[in-house]
Amino acid sequence: MFDNRQLATIILFAAFFAWALSRRDVRGSAGQLTWQFISPKICIPFLLYGSWLVGLHWLAQRVGLWNSRLIGESIFWAGASGFALLLLSATDAGKQDNFFRTRIVDAIKFGAFFEFFLNIKSFNLIGELVLLPVVVLLVGVRTVAAHDDKQARVRKLMDGLLSLVTLGLLIYTVTYLVQDWSQIDKGQEVRKLLMPIWLTLGAMPFAFVFALIAVYGQAFTRMKMTTGRRRTTLRARLGVMLALRTRLLDIQAFAGQYAKQAGRARTVRGGIEAVRDFRANRAAVAAEEQARLDRLEAYAGIQGVDETGRQLDRREVDETKDALRWIATCHMGWYNRRKRYRRDLMTLVNDFTLQGLPGEHNVVMKVRKGGQAWYAYRRTATGWVLGIGASKGAPDQWFYDGPEPPTSYPAPGHGWGEAAYMATVNWQ
Repeated sequence: MFDNRQLATIILFAAFFAWALSRRDVRGSAGQLTWQFISPKICIPFLLYGSWLVGLHWLAQRVGLWNSRLIGESIFWAGASGFALLLLSATDAGKQDNFFRTRIVDAIKFGAFFEFFLNIKSFNLIGELVLLPVVVLLVGVRTVAAHDDKQARVRKLMDGLLSLVTLGLLIYTVTYLVQDWSQIDKGQEVRKLLMPIWLTLGAMPFAFVFALIAVYGQAFTRMKMTTGRRRTTLRARLGVMLALRTRLLDIQAFAGQYAKQAGRARTVRGGIEAVRDFRANRAAVAAEEQARLDRLEAYAGIQGVDETGRQLDRREVDETKDALRWIATCHMGWYNRRKRYRRDLMTLVNDFTLQGLPGEHNVVMKVRKGGQAWYAYRRTATGWVLGIGASKGAPDQWFYDGPEPPTSYPAPGHGWGEAAYMATVNWQ
């Protein structure tokens, strides 16, 4: 039923599970998790999903795509890829564009075929019990190092070691295929190759319906919460469903004043009108964002200012302002606790990818001796410099705007605003 790699995985998981259960704190958490899992809201969907997968296997067996010798592969797919697909459908399908298309591409792209190729022949059980922990350790260290720019050497070392492991598996597999080609059940290997593909495709309808129920449940909850009511009318919910249909991204985003409007509606038409207003706002926001992007492209590299005095070339301006505002927020929080600004704050706040800046963000920060004033600045892609800072305790805040970096702590003039909280032209 299971090959040596699968058996080694089961043994290692069982060993880890036994070790975890030997700890009292873990046993308590595991018990709570078990009770949550067997609750009807969670247990019933998984039972239905399991039945769906069994039906898929029955159909595949009827057409010759599956046989009982593939039970091990089926169990592992269901426990890993199948479980992940269902869980991510409920949590991410409404947030990611083309979520299901991406999962289908993942199942048929070259990486999936290469993974299958490396798993054609496993080592003996002892070899697999050694190999799997080593791979997990290397991947774990590499993942941690990837989130810290200071660990670039460690990341490169882990990449090199993983490449060597992959190369070793590749050589081992190729040698096996060359030596034992005549003994290989090629039809069975083709079935193994195709199984993740048809399982993924077959599971998609169930996962989509599951995601649809999940995002509509969230939308209806927001409708109740924004109105303060225990329940919303069935007619209003029906109107929302008729208007939003099966568009997961729209359903997930249906919130705020529009959810409140729908929650207060008493009729089907009221629910539909709330969705229409929501879509009109989404279209206006999208048009505004597209206009901003078109403007960035049209004025890229052009010197000068517009009629308001703002720089025409505004590449990285918004991203830089977001990053600097985040530093100011962190400084303010630290000052409120310790009554001084932290000189080494940038060792803690040093990643602005969420604000849209590259890893090498080039943000510069200075804190006055004694910790009672600070400023930070960044030169954008256009060469223009934006800054932010404080000349006294929080919540004091000043904005800087100029062709060169500031040469002093915040004070009126010299690129800083005329007074605290007064936004300069490119900060507006």
